[in-house]
Amino acid sequence: MQTDRFIPRDSIVALPTPFRGGGLAYDLLADDVMRHRLAGTNALLIAGTTGEGAALSEAERIVAFRTACNAARGQIKVICAVGTNDTRVSLRLARAAQECGADAIMAIVPYYNRPQARGLEAHFSAIAQVAPNLSLTLYDVPKRTACELPLDVIQRLAAQHKNITSIKLACTDLDRVELLVRESGLQVLCGEDRLILEFMRRGAVGAVSVLGNVMPRETRALIQAGHRTPDAPRARSLAARLTPLAQALFVETNPVPVKAALAILEGYPNEVRLPLVGLEMDNRRMLEDVLQRLVATAQTSSKSLTPTV
Repeated sequence: MQTDRFIPRDSIVALPTPFRGGGLAYDLLADDVMRHRLAGTNALLIAGTTGEGAALSEAERIVAFRTACNAARGQIKVICAVGTNDTRVSLRLARAAQECGADAIMAIVPYYNRPQARGLEAHFSAIAQVAPNLSLTLYDVPKRTACELPLDVIQRLAAQHKNITSIKLACTDLDRVELLVRESGLQVLCGEDRLILEFMRRGAVGAVSVLGNVMPRETRALIQAGHRTPDAPRARSLAARLTPLAQALFVETNPVPVKAALAILEGYPNEVRLPLVGLEMDNRRMLEDVLQRLVATAQTSSKSLTPTV
């Protein structure tokens, strides 16, 4: 079995899926991959929550996987989100990700079904077995799935499957972060943009962020500073600077605000799929204000970005 598989860590950006006239704008997805290659992002997550994966057809997700892998050209790692609430579909997506050349896969706790602990274990075991050469990151986000992944299930999965390497945790319970770092047997990734530095202080190895779409270099710098010296002035300064944007990007359901932000900064298509709708006007004005203040003071990646407001 492959022993040098990629294990997600550092700055991982969850890409939105660009739509044009209701269809996927694959050219813009490829452009976005190139932008992050140049910005030094470590890896990209394709068709996850931010990518509106639940609103994509199976065929669309697979083409998105292929588009991103081809655009990456081995210069940036690609993680494909294969999780659904139907294990059969997740298995087909995992096989497809492997065939497309993905570096890793991620699977969310099955939503809506609220499976029993034994069902969760069987679901993730099946995904790990169908793509043994790819590392699998578990994605625990109870506020979206209404089902928290129990620690004993995580521990058994980590012990049984060497390719289950990490868990993305989206919660504000920092005690749970410490618990999983200490006892899960997996590497922990932050899934709460406002708490990246707090996660790093508690032993997380990286973050899967929405924030990195707008400020990729700064987000990477924050994670790197958090690795080395989380209590140093630079880490605290970066966190303080990015926190208003992190809050603004979740003023409404993700990815509505981040698509609006990219539209303001780069002319990115501001389309989401129903049942999501565009940003409320008051929230858009607030987001514009946050972005203008950030762009005015940016010294790295966002220095060349000029809002169209």
